[in-house]
Amino acid sequence: KIPMEVTGISGESRELQCRYILQDGDLFKISVSFLGDVMGIVITALMSKKASRILLLRLWCLLNVLMTIPFFFPLQSMAALEYASLISYKFFVSGFWYLLWMVTVESYPTSVRGAATGFVGGLGDIGSILGSVLVYWIFPLCPQLVVGLFLVAAMLKTVGSFFWRLETKDKAISN
Repeated sequence: KIPMEVTGISGESRELQCRYILQDGDLFKISVSFLGDVMGIVITALMSKKASRILLLRLWCLLNVLMTIPFFFPLQSMAALEYASLISYKFFVSGFWYLLWMVTVESYPTSVRGAATGFVGGLGDIGSILGSVLVYWIFPLCPQLVVGLFLVAAMLKTVGSFFWRLETKDKAISN
């Protein structure tokens, strides 16, 4: 733990114990991760205009499962491979969420689309908070368990994608 002094709004100062701080290469890893996000969204958006959205959704889920597996094996000596794995993982995760949001929104009738997507977004926020807390508790105990949780989530969304039958590409949205 690293001691850190924090000054509050009232001007009082107190010391906090911080568990983690950014190391030298961490900002670069965050940038690489962000690059994977941006590439995933842009390329998925372009591909979704040409190919079946459901097919892409299923393919992205399967590739997301495959891209999670390298994170079980730390790659300190092969930085290029580690960054390639990170970009690939983030590419397919972001592409999946882009496609899922597009297909979900297009599935609702216009009269309830705003309320329905707001409700789904709210449930997603609750899940992201609970997931963050879970990762915070588990990571210090066993980092591989966190990767296992990501792998299980990727497998669950892959299975779920095969139950989704409604193709929304080139279909008129009902009112």
